[in-house]
Amino acid sequence: MTISGFGIELVRLKAEHIEMVRGWRNDDSISRFMDFRKHITSEAQQEWFAALDPDCDFYFLISNEGDFHGLIHFSNIDWTLKVGQSGLFIRTKEYQGTPLPVCASALMLEYFFTSTPLLAIEAKVMNDNPVALAYNLGLGFTETVSEHPERFKRLRLEREGYHHTFAKKLALLKRVHGGHVMVGE
Repeated sequence: MTISGFGIELVRLKAEHIEMVRGWRNDDSISRFMDFRKHITSEAQQEWFAALDPDCDFYFLISNEGDFHGLIHFSNIDWTLKVGQSGLFIRTKEYQGTPLPVCASALMLEYFFTSTPLLAIEAKVMNDNPVALAYNLGLGFTETVSEHPERFKRLRLEREGYHHTFAKKLALLKRVHGGHVMVGE
């Protein structure tokens, strides 16, 4: 599955990608902002990938200019409650702080909030990552109760909140990159 729009493509994570992603995830520049910060072995990565539910765990590589620049996901989706978990990291420093992560987030949110019954997405942001907190608040996430407030903040974005808060940014993305979100195999 691929989702394309806003000048980028999201490519669904496959088995042949997991070692590349493991390398990114083990890099200190990425792992220091994660809840799980220990070194990930090849075996652990394979076990994690094998345990993903293809109907509830959607991990995508962020592709632009012929290269993969990071990973974005909506996972642990409970289709009864219509809520899931989200996360994102950009592996290349030259793309951190650029429109690329915003385009990736907008593409995921636009697809899942308009093409599925998903009503809300939640995120966990470590307290030592103010950039990620500001980023998510800018997308329209609001802070909720965290079971470990000394370690991380819990955030939630409702479908209506996304469309209301992100409407101007989304309109700009559509003007600059075209308004079509396309899904392919």
